[in-house]
Amino acid sequence: MKKLLLLIFLGLLTLNVSANFYLLGYQEEQLFFNQFSIKDLEITDDGIIIGGTGSMSVNDGISILFYYNPDLPINEGISINNNPRRVYSFQESVHDSYKWINRIVMKNYSSDDLILMGLLSNQPNSYSCLVTTAISSELYNETPTAPIILGAPEHDETVVEAICSDKPRGSAQGSKFYVSTSGSYPNSNPPNGYFSEYDLITSTVTYSVDISSIFPSTDRFIALAPDKDGNIYCGSLPDAKLYKFDPSGKTFEDLGTTFFAADTVGISALLYDETNQRVYGGTMNLSQYRGGYLFYYDILQSTFHVVGKVDTDSSSVSISGLTFGDDGCVYGCTTGLIIMATSDIKEGNVFKYDPITDEIEFCYPIVDVTQAYLPYNGTEIVFRPQDRNFYVSTEAFNIPGFIYPGTLVKADFESPAAVNFKAELLNKLGDIKVSWKRAYDDGNYFGSAIQYRILASTFPISISAQFKNAFIDERVDGDSRQFSFNADYDSIYVNVIAYDDVYNPSPYNIPTRVIFNLETSPVIFPNPYKYGEHSGGIKFVNLPSKLKVFNIYTIAGELVADLSSLEKIGIESQVEPGVTQNGFIWDLNNKKGNLISSGTYIYYMEDINGNKFKGKLSITK
Repeated sequence: MKKLLLLIFLGLLTLNVSANFYLLGYQEEQLFFNQFSIKDLEITDDGIIIGGTGSMSVNDGISILFYYNPDLPINEGISINNNPRRVYSFQESVHDSYKWINRIVMKNYSSDDLILMGLLSNQPNSYSCLVTTAISSELYNETPTAPIILGAPEHDETVVEAICSDKPRGSAQGSKFYVSTSGSYPNSNPPNGYFSEYDLITSTVTYSVDISSIFPSTDRFIALAPDKDGNIYCGSLPDAKLYKFDPSGKTFEDLGTTFFAADTVGISALLYDETNQRVYGGTMNLSQYRGGYLFYYDILQSTFHVVGKVDTDSSSVSISGLTFGDDGCVYGCTTGLIIMATSDIKEGNVFKYDPITDEIEFCYPIVDVTQAYLPYNGTEIVFRPQDRNFYVSTEAFNIPGFIYPGTLVKADFESPAAVNFKAELLNKLGDIKVSWKRAYDDGNYFGSAIQYRILASTFPISISAQFKNAFIDERVDGDSRQFSFNADYDSIYVNVIAYDDVYNPSPYNIPTRVIFNLETSPVIFPNPYKYGEHSGGIKFVNLPSKLKVFNIYTIAGELVADLSSLEKIGIESQVEPGVTQNGFIWDLNNKKGNLISSGTYIYYMEDINGNKFKGKLSITK
């Protein structure tokens, strides 16, 4: 008699947390125009990522304004279709010394999305830093409109430390924005840091103050963040204090600080949380053995709360970027460092903080998995709602003879979601349909499953090294696959793996044994079933693929229970540990929902092909 598949097999893919990072814009060893740094990022409402490159002395630095569309293939075509696309270089129209776009902020003003930028020159004695603006929609033109130079700071500062709008993204924004500058490049000599208010209507500085003249312990602000009321929160260096600036009265309030570590010198990142009325901050430290600290300031309570050190191996120096995901959690990135004594490179990290649990849920080193080992400093992180992924800008490590260009990295934090799958016999010829419920995002950040891999072999497959021994190994899309299978075996073992959009695999679930022998009778256990000794009901495995009748009767032939509507589940094999067979569990309730009494019962099964099976069940006390 021809052997046919008799079992429906089911499985559940359970998933572990993971993190992978993927270089974007990689072409002929040119990472985003082969520049040392992408210092800052922004993202438009339609999901276009905007950034700026630069370097003062490495790789002949070029200050390139670019955009990148994650929905397009990388480096598609030429000219306007390049992805990432180089839009503008400030050296070409301003001066060759302006080699670095150090800060970028998006601002909605007069129905336009403006890009505010800070430029740095490598000739600071001759050229101060500049503040510029461009309209984001014009970047996509074949001949983009050149950015407008709003001018140099009033006191010849050389570095734009931070820029922010007058209100958060999504709020009604006015014509003002705020800039923190300093004279820190190429040394720390005066001028000290200045905090300035700019007006887009007049293209002028309407307020400017030397911070150290008000607060002697503070040299400059290195992070700025507006709240919904238009106040500007400022993170300082080198005293790691938080200040609040009131634009209406042009006054500052010293909100204080809290103890992080003895060598904490600055608040290097800020993020305003309107929902919880908090300001999140990240610190900068001097020691190579201390990581940056995450904290928040409770606006209503006027108190600080230190979440903890963000680090994987005591390597990160500072928290350089913070953003929200749409789950309400805070995501951030950190810088790394080189330990000169050992020439050991410690890459930056990305992390997640959950405000509900008040815990840092993960912290992963930024190491690319698509090319050779490439460690990076994280400089900024943005969340893209369109694909629910995070994008991190990076800055390279400048090691003589080993230049890692800065680039843009896609952070994929999880594998695909769990997926239920099954297979069913369609006819006596051995045609089988494998189907599954598609895996979707459940609120964490991972790619939805976009591809499934069906494996079948004569022994259980549990590791990737065994894939080569599978006689069925098919990668399929969609939510089902039908194929013919004429087996010469008594049984096979099946496994299904899901892959997400960047090919993270799901963990390999327990393989399922599929029985082919038509003459094999169902296996029932425990039988006899003893109340008080056994629990969970009677298990039925080794079953036909599809049953049209599955009933329990008394010895006299009275119907006790109709089980034909039960769904099959995976049941661990009694003779093969670590392998599942699929079948039913009867909870010993009759058709009225009452537990049956002890005695002898008859089970009767009939499959869609007319095959019949029956036997006795013994229930004792």
